[in-house]
Amino acid sequence: MRMGRLRGRFNATSLVAVAALVLAMSGGAYAAGKYVITSTKQIKPSVLAQLKGRTGPAGAKGANGAQGANGAQGAAGAQGAVGGQGPAGPGGPQGPAGPAGKNGENGKNGTTGFTRTLPTGATEKGSWTAQVDEGVSGGVASAPVSFVIPLEGPLDHEHVFFVKPEEASTLQCPGSAEAPEAAAGDLCVYASSMSGLLPDENGVIHNPGLEQTKAFSETGAGESGAFLLFQPEG
Repeated sequence: MRMGRLRGRFNATSLVAVAALVLAMSGGAYAAGKYVITSTKQIKPSVLAQLKGRTGPAGAKGANGAQGANGAQGAAGAQGAVGGQGPAGPGGPQGPAGPAGKNGENGKNGTTGFTRTLPTGATEKGSWTAQVDEGVSGGVASAPVSFVIPLEGPLDHEHVFFVKPEEASTLQCPGSAEAPEAAAGDLCVYASSMSGLLPDENGVIHNPGLEQTKAFSETGAGESGAFLLFQPEG
């Protein structure tokens, strides 16, 4: 009866405990009379390894815990570099033609651009040449000078000037043969070179609009031009 009661109280865990007690008593019965075991470190590792039970089955899964609070938002990252320009897209279809616009107002009549006379402050320039055949002696050599834009009126002897190559510029003729200039209301005739010719004794610049006798004796210029007189040298 006693053994039956004991067997009814034994299970796997009790048997391991009894075995451990038996092993402890058999391996250190003498020590039990003198030492008290207070830590597993006092038990031989090989013996302690035999005392460990098997791992039990896993327990049932527990209920899910409450959801945690959201974490703080992280700092914004640095802005990336601007990307390169992409290729141009294909052209779209041509749209329909718009309605015709209204006719604009008629413009004012323009000027013809024709200048009847030389404007005030403007300078007219041209070129000239005089030549005498070799072997000719005596007489005079003449060269015509035409004005592309007519003058308002003829010029008398006080407003026409002939400038030799070696002569310096003056107030009335401040330019040169390369860059001719003249004061307002004056005619300046520049000579870049002279060889074999001399200015006529009656003057160089004459008005072709006068009578022949008077034209050859008085210097001046007409509204449309003048003629130059020279004498052959020798």
